[in-house]
Amino acid sequence: MLSLWLIPNHQAYRQLAQHIKALSSLDDSPRFCPHLTLLSGLLEPAELLAPKLAAWAEELLPIALDFHPCGELEAHYRCLFLNKQANSKIDQLRTEAQQLFEHLELHPFVPQLSFLYGALPIFNEESKGQTIPLHFDRLQLVHTAPRPNEWEILTEIKL
Repeated sequence: MLSLWLIPNHQAYRQLAQHIKALSSLDDSPRFCPHLTLLSGLLEPAELLAPKLAAWAEELLPIALDFHPCGELEAHYRCLFLNKQANSKIDQLRTEAQQLFEHLELHPFVPQLSFLYGALPIFNEESKGQTIPLHFDRLQLVHTAPRPNEWEILTEIKL
């Protein structure tokens, strides 16, 4: 399966990757790259998607989003951080991507940034009111195999 990810800028990426590494070592959960899945279930081959993605990225600017700790969500691959901005830039970007790229709607869109794939509650109630601003400046086309250690970045484009 192919997915389209938004990637945080380099400073945020390094910090998030350190958190993910530390958390994964607590319970031997998988390590993965910091990302926000914009669209999954892309149907076209990567060779056809890459030029379309590059053309679209030329029109886009880096995007800033605020994230709020939320604890874990119902699914293994959706844990710990959630973007709670209603009608935000991410929703607009998602709508554009849906119109441009043929895809299967596998799950309802929940814009989140995960730190952990598993179930390990690490946030206390006080931290849930905090806001973490993040800036995303790259798009990646990723082959998302069943296990995170099999994921493969096929192309990366700067916004």
